[in-house]
Amino acid sequence: MSKNRGMKSKKICGIYKLVIGKYYYIGASLNCFHRFRAHWSRIRHGSSSPKIMKAYNEYGWIRIEILQECSEDQLSAVEMNILSTCMKDELCLNTRFGTGGAGRRSSETRKLLSTKAKSRKWSDQTKEAISRGQVESWNWRRKYETEQFLFSRI
Repeated sequence: MSKNRGMKSKKICGIYKLVIGKYYYIGASLNCFHRFRAHWSRIRHGSSSPKIMKAYNEYGWIRIEILQECSEDQLSAVEMNILSTCMKDELCLNTRFGTGGAGRRSSETRKLLSTKAKSRKWSDQTKEAISRGQVESWNWRRKYETEQFLFSRI
């Protein structure tokens, strides 16, 4: 079996539905199967949204359905259209409308973010901790602990 364990490797841009027992979550992505793997990873590590985790803990399985393929330009509009009807359903696990970041950032946005990151100032304590290797990578699991470490020393 291939590395992706039977998942289609075709890149599909569109709207997907995660089905967890009787519950479901609607999402949009430039690559639906890659996004599904990201969801699955977060569920396995227990860091997905509380609603998704509760449904998964209750039913113990998850699957993906492609609801609609569309172009990158149509992604947000199609997702909003589908969510407008689904959000009323008590079985829908979505907590808000809208795409959380699907699509690519404009070149202006990328330049602005780059400039902002380059101008970031680190405190002397933070620089010292980084040089001693006491600060682990900014990984989502350790972010809170790391921030607490840095702020407790300032």
